[in-house]
Amino acid sequence: MITDTVAEDVVLGSLQTALSEEVKHGDLERLVVIRTSSRRRSVLYFVGLASDPTSCRWVVKRPNVTIRQDDLASPLHATAQYEGLRRLHDGLARAGGAVRAPRPLAYLAEIEAFAMEYVPGHAITELMGPRALLDDDTLLRAVGAAAGALRAVHSIQAPQSSHLDLPDLERRALARGARLLESAGLPGHGQWFARTHELTPISAGSRVLLHGDFAPENVVLSSATVYCLDPDLTQEDWAELDVVRFLLMLFDAPLFVAGGGLRQAQWLRRRATATFLDAYYGGAPWSGALRPLMVLSLITRWATRDAGITERAPRLAVGRRLLVRRHFMSLLDEVASPSWPAAHR
Repeated sequence: MITDTVAEDVVLGSLQTALSEEVKHGDLERLVVIRTSSRRRSVLYFVGLASDPTSCRWVVKRPNVTIRQDDLASPLHATAQYEGLRRLHDGLARAGGAVRAPRPLAYLAEIEAFAMEYVPGHAITELMGPRALLDDDTLLRAVGAAAGALRAVHSIQAPQSSHLDLPDLERRALARGARLLESAGLPGHGQWFARTHELTPISAGSRVLLHGDFAPENVVLSSATVYCLDPDLTQEDWAELDVVRFLLMLFDAPLFVAGGGLRQAQWLRRRATATFLDAYYGGAPWSGALRPLMVLSLITRWATRDAGITERAPRLAVGRRLLVRRHFMSLLDEVASPSWPAAHR
């Protein structure tokens, strides 16, 4: 697979073909790449017209399918990502409401990419800076909107009610977390792996079509619309896997890693957690699967970040490793408590 950047004229030539039926010919000749964003998992080309070079109208995305990481599946091929976006867009459009997805335009086989309309607004990650400590209402409202968006995503295919064997799920999740911690050479506390569900063998759960990477960076808030980005929609499983993914990436924001020792940052993180869960479950009891899945997800994320520290910034490795270790150990102490997450409600 080709995973590096492609020359802008090649990208624009491919996009011209995709837009030939909805953009007049004269404008097709005026397409320009406004900016390029090279990320670990993809390369994005933001495209507009030469007559208005500051306004983006389309995005071309080329996934890097060679990426491997323990805490998230490798990116899907462009064809699968295009199909997932089409399915999400159509499903949310049929449902109506304020939750939408960018309109997919075409799979661009010649550059192993796909095109979609650009959506305006701010990703939730843009609201997770130091200013949130002074104006927490904005972030909390955004987190609540994200929970509503996840409910909408989980509703495009009818959820299937099922019996959830909590003791078995907890046993498997905690055992896997312990093995991963040991193989990564990271320190651990015994209380992280304490069992809590021996006496509650069966619980009600919902199996849904998972988003696959429901993270704050993939939720964009516009004036009257919440946009969901980058869906996989390839797996049916417990809804809590998407819920935990969002919370994991919320916890991993620089604001909460670097500022984790600040009482105000801790309060905001905990309040955001409760806000998200209250909005997602809509008054229903929070699932008992959250604690073991969160413990496993935190350990997996920690191992992934620890392994990448030396590679990305060798000169800062010692300090960064200590900061990350303090962050994840503190979170695991908190999340592994039998009262989590209800203690922060």
